[in-house]
Amino acid sequence: MRTARDLWEDDRGSTGAIEFLLSFPFLLTFVALIVQLALLFVAQVVVDYAAFNAARSAIVWIPSSQPGEPRNELSDSRSSVKWKHIEDAATDSCIVIAPAFSAIGSGPFGGASRMPVVFGLMSVPRRYLTASYLTKVELDRRRFEEQEPIRVVVQHDLVMRVPIAASILGAKRTLFGVRTRTLTGECTLVNQGKFHGPDLE
Repeated sequence: MRTARDLWEDDRGSTGAIEFLLSFPFLLTFVALIVQLALLFVAQVVVDYAAFNAARSAIVWIPSSQPGEPRNELSDSRSSVKWKHIEDAATDSCIVIAPAFSAIGSGPFGGASRMPVVFGLMSVPRRYLTASYLTKVELDRRRFEEQEPIRVVVQHDLVMRVPIAASILGAKRTLFGVRTRTLTGECTLVNQGKFHGPDLE
């Protein structure tokens, strides 16, 4: 059996070792790019699905009547019931691609612990909070006619988990020291118009 010293003294062995050392960084970068691109493509499908779910929620909730929000109207306040359900539909879909707080430093809510965060009486997992922070929903208008198309755009800042590939793919560095890439999905569905059932609560 040949020892490391024999390989060092053998020209062929030393040449092979040098070639491996020179090619290994390129091989590692190539594998990292493949992994990150695969995660990127999967995340884009998820964001497209999130836009579809948000649009489905919009065509159901916008025709309903809520306090301070007549039928087929959407309040500018993000605390409204209709906005909450539309944004929740997108956030729920993006949970699968959102990291826990530990993956984005101290987390978007300051010194986030490893325990679930409690808002009132509801315990919300860290991954859901991260998804809600990284996901944004936009509608092109606030008043809609019956049978009018409703266009919903969902943006999600995907956390790039492969460091080498994230730098190469031009991901931006966020306040929390991680690299993200903004993915956009959109969906247009027809407003159901007049709501023929009891008001949703």
